[in-house]
Amino acid sequence: MEITCLVWARVLLNLVYKFVDKSITSHGVPPFQIPHMHFVEASLAIEHVTSEFDGARAFLLEEVIGGDEGHFRKYLNNVLAAPVSFTNEDDEEQAEFLAFSQHVQYFKTKKMAFIADYQGGNSILSDPQIITDSALGYIFAEGNVPSSHQSFETHHRCNHFCKFF
Repeated sequence: MEITCLVWARVLLNLVYKFVDKSITSHGVPPFQIPHMHFVEASLAIEHVTSEFDGARAFLLEEVIGGDEGHFRKYLNNVLAAPVSFTNEDDEEQAEFLAFSQHVQYFKTKKMAFIADYQGGNSILSDPQIITDSALGYIFAEGNVPSSHQSFETHHRCNHFCKFF
């Protein structure tokens, strides 16, 4: 399930950047920087089985989040659609942008899905959860918390990214 979440998270985050690019083209450049973040590159590796008695093992191989990415931090969890508070302005700005990205995803998917559990370094993110409307059934990992989807509009607070775009 982790690779499924990662693939969908990449698509949903790209949806946000396309929305931002289109908005800038039609409405102009915002008076603030847009953080450029992406999810880790990943591959699925399946072990070659040499015997009928051995079961093949599968491994998820992910890009290393190096030291130049700064400390590992959690920007948003998968319980509430509210960013973590930071004392560092850059971290705070990235958390606000990622909260905005949830807003875009939620409405662009007609309130069906958004990324949660945003975490990682300065620009590389890993281990996302996809939160979906319970009507879709169990299609993502156990971190898909139904109450988080149900309470999105209550807990999300629009920020300067939401207001500009």
